[in-house]
Amino acid sequence: NTARARRVSGLIAGGWAFLLLTWALANPPFLSPDEPSHYVRAVSVSAGQLAPEYHVTVPPGLWAIWRHERGITCNAGRSKVSAACVADAETANIPSRVWTAAGAYPPFYYVLPGLALRAADDPFTANRLGRLAATSLCFLLLVLSVALLMSSLAPRLALLGLLVAVTPMALFLMGSLNPSGLEIAAGIAFFSALLRVARDERPPPWVLGSAAAAGIVLALSRTTGAAWIVLDLALFVGLVGRSGALRLVRGSRYGAGTAVVTGVLLVAVLANRVWEHANG
Repeated sequence: NTARARRVSGLIAGGWAFLLLTWALANPPFLSPDEPSHYVRAVSVSAGQLAPEYHVTVPPGLWAIWRHERGITCNAGRSKVSAACVADAETANIPSRVWTAAGAYPPFYYVLPGLALRAADDPFTANRLGRLAATSLCFLLLVLSVALLMSSLAPRLALLGLLVAVTPMALFLMGSLNPSGLEIAAGIAFFSALLRVARDERPPPWVLGSAAAAGIVLALSRTTGAAWIVLDLALFVGLVGRSGALRLVRGSRYGAGTAVVTGVLLVAVLANRVWEHANG
């Protein structure tokens, strides 16, 4: 029934929220995969520099001077070196020129965490604020996935595949300052929308809108996002069959909506490819 479905949904969403917050706050700053580079890219994008930039001028208060000889990567790949070495630093009170390996990454992901981290006056707080901003968007996409797949007839069974898809590693990346987390969350939400369309003969219009929104985020999050859209659509056609896909496009109720969603996804994929061609 509906009440039972809501309880199951709330329990799952609450568990995810707890794990995401745990990773975002408990994991030492800058110690997620490639996080220093993504942090610097977020600083660059929040300053209005959307074009590729490998050497970024980080304003005072948002970078530090590390005492360890290896700097911010003091324990990277060294399991016997405590993560405490990352905090052995002094906040820089002058602009710092910093190199980032993520200088040519698409700017979309970095806007929200970049704006959030600007509220801090030290790089460690800034890193966590950036994580929380990015994590919030990922969590919303996961909640959207639950709403798309939930069924009052069999609530636990309907979400079984989603629970398998949202792995601990996926939650770890979503709780980090890293565009891979958003790519995973958007990919799950996009395919959840496609599964809902395949499952219901007449899904409500908001399902198509969800597919469009998640597809846009997926295409713009990372350069590989476009490939996932193509693969997901191929799987969808495999599920409903070619005739089923054609009925969805030509149907009197959803034909126009499907055409709009297809057009939006095409534009997002083309934007992805144009960026990759110019900067990849």
